Amino acid sequence: MNLRQAIPTGTTTTLPILFETNGATQEVTKFNGDPLTVADIAGTGVYQFWFERDTNTLQLMTGIV
Repeated sequence: MNLRQAIPTGTTTTLPILFETNGATQEVTKFNGDPLTVADIAGTGVYQFWFERDTNTLQLMTGIV
């Protein structure tokens, strides 16, 4: 996913990252199911996510080499 819009300066770093598509809002998680927050986003660019349909989990992929 290409995140093209920067998170506004001064945004609380503990706010969760949410995606909205087709009228549905989806929370994003990271390793161990912890919520992805503003503090975890380094800036704009391409991020890789995995969606598990059976559990309705959208997770940031990390540690990819």
